[in-house]
Amino acid sequence: MMYLPLISLVRIDMERAVELARQRSLQVQMLDSKRLSLEGDYIKARSGFLPTLKFQGVYTYNANPAELKFPTRYLGFPNYQTPDPNDLIVVPDTTSLITIPLRPRNAFNFQATLQQPVFTWFRNMNAYRLARHQIEIHEVEREKTLFSVEYQVRSFYLEILAVKELMALKRRTLEDMEEIFRSTSERYERGLVSRLEYLQAKVELENARYDYENALKLYRDMKDNLKVLLNLPPEEEIEITDSLGGVVVDSSVLTLADSLLMERYDIRLLKEQKKSLRYLLDIQKSATRPNIIAQANYTFSRPSPNLQGDWGSTWTISLVGVWNAFDGFRNRGEVKKIEARMEQIDLSMEFARRQARVELDRARRSLDIARKNLRKMETNLDVAREMFDSAKEQYEKGLIPLLKFRDIQRAYISAKIGYDMALRDYKKALLEVWRVVKIGGDSNGH
Repeated sequence: MMYLPLISLVRIDMERAVELARQRSLQVQMLDSKRLSLEGDYIKARSGFLPTLKFQGVYTYNANPAELKFPTRYLGFPNYQTPDPNDLIVVPDTTSLITIPLRPRNAFNFQATLQQPVFTWFRNMNAYRLARHQIEIHEVEREKTLFSVEYQVRSFYLEILAVKELMALKRRTLEDMEEIFRSTSERYERGLVSRLEYLQAKVELENARYDYENALKLYRDMKDNLKVLLNLPPEEEIEITDSLGGVVVDSSVLTLADSLLMERYDIRLLKEQKKSLRYLLDIQKSATRPNIIAQANYTFSRPSPNLQGDWGSTWTISLVGVWNAFDGFRNRGEVKKIEARMEQIDLSMEFARRQARVELDRARRSLDIARKNLRKMETNLDVAREMFDSAKEQYEKGLIPLLKFRDIQRAYISAKIGYDMALRDYKKALLEVWRVVKIGGDSNGH
């Protein structure tokens, strides 16, 4: 027995497609994974304010041990060779010797070291601010990516709707030709039309069927591409529930374009990048300044630190100053590089502002042209539809031949396709203004 794979049906309109893309887009998922790395850098930078605690243990075996012996008591004897009774001969008491391990055979040393930066010329603070600001930049990049994904989906969705209208038009044409062929066949059997007209109707029917099947294939292919764009499983089937004339593209951006233009995402990101470079510059400048570190050390060892007894301990507190006084001007070179990058960003921002203005003017001109073309094609479609309705009625009454009817039908089909393309272009021109104002960059929204 054969089992067919289960196919789920997803009914979507433009807004649902945008919602799915923002939730499932691989571009957004890749950015979310990048955030984990930035959060790791943030934790690392925050650790610069906290003390560090290190433990160390050392065991040493000496093949040639050595030790020193010292007496703790001395004995005095009269010196009979002199008449002075206070003149004594002092000798060590061999029964009071103590042993000091100079190099014991087995030695153990355990240390705990606690360090705390006291003053680093705000190096740790700037590193912390830089790491936190990188996360803020990531959020701006994520917002830009979400808008880019939305623009891509809306633009591609308009293409699909235009193809859907084309497919529907080809289907209606096929249905008309099927009806005409049946009518022509009946009249041919009654001897009312010639065989030539009958063959013409048959050829036109096959041409209409061929055109419809091609349009249907194109529509299905584009729906498959939409599934890739929305990151949907290939086994899911998409049903487009809206139409080209029914979708609405937000036109409020036209009144807000000038005020929003200078805050679009590519310019905002350049500003944020320059802010990050300021933090990095402060960090680099502090590299050659002295730092102060507090340190506490506890030692537990055998032999003991005072060389008395088997085990013993001691502790110390230190205040350490570290100053990299001269590095061959290496740090100065790094400072110059950062300053040059900041100057480049300033130039890039100035260019981006000018480019944004040019892009907006170009998008507005394209929108005006698209609006005028839409009005012209709408008028043309009204005329073509009236001609087609009249020609269809006349053909059904036998007042005009099939070739004349087909010429008028083709003109109507061409006018309908032209109108759909003009409507698509107008709505895409609105999207382009929206993209220029919000996103910037190339026409793919990157």
